[in-house]
Amino acid sequence: MTFIMSMCVSDLISALISWIFLYRRTWGFDRWDPLPSGLCKFFWGSDIMTNYSTALHIFSFALLRYLSIQFPLQFKKLQPIHVKIWVGAIWISAFLFGFIPGTILFNATERDRYSDAPDARWPSCDPAQGWFDVYTLYQRICFPVFLYFPSLGVIVLSVLIARKVHSKTDELNSIQRKKERQALLQLVLITLCFFIGYIPFTAYEFWSFVPRPNTPYNRQFDYWFGTIQYFFLRFSECTNPILYNLGSSKMRFYTKQFMRNILCSVCIKKNQKIVMNSLQDLHQRTSIATIFESRS
Repeated sequence: MTFIMSMCVSDLISALISWIFLYRRTWGFDRWDPLPSGLCKFFWGSDIMTNYSTALHIFSFALLRYLSIQFPLQFKKLQPIHVKIWVGAIWISAFLFGFIPGTILFNATERDRYSDAPDARWPSCDPAQGWFDVYTLYQRICFPVFLYFPSLGVIVLSVLIARKVHSKTDELNSIQRKKERQALLQLVLITLCFFIGYIPFTAYEFWSFVPRPNTPYNRQFDYWFGTIQYFFLRFSECTNPILYNLGSSKMRFYTKQFMRNILCSVCIKKNQKIVMNSLQDLHQRTSIATIFESRS
């Protein structure tokens, strides 16, 4: 639950900066004005940081699930402080290797739309001119470490978990078997959704840096490829809460309870407002009636 809560924070940050992507792909495509250039740096730093954070969280989630099944006695020794240190290490790593490089390597500047350089097709807010080679090297080093290796690890761990659950089927009662299958389903769905979002993202990142003729077709293709991959990325994050509920009956129960409490609080406030308005109206009518009586 601690890891899921932390990953929700990562998804929330992605949602809060999504409007900058809209500006970057529309009104700020050619000129970033009037927004400050620092907002472009903040967007890319936060975006890369949350990408790394999400990948590491999903890998950690799968690893914990595997350890709980393979080594249940040792897993019980895991204390909340250990989990907090683990989550803190994820965020520190994502900040150091995602946010800081993003703020350095990216900048908002006008692009030469008539050259054959890769950035002729890019929005104004993209890798800074003169840092292309550095960013390419950064992709080759950090993307495998923070995206590809965790993704491969999740696949391997999911297979090991499935095999372990299948081998222990006869040892578990019906309730335990149901819980293990729900947990496995939750992990598989989150992993599948992760790949739906991040495979297009990484594909576009590498495709956009390949020099190509500056033709109208390539410009249009680059624009829509970059836009669509972002929608896939955010779709995968927005569906995470749904997947959490699909894989856990306890989470479904508390989600319903939470939504019910929100609706009840809204109804109570609405009823309180109606009562207050009625009392104020009654008070005004009473005051008017008193004035007329005193005059008469």
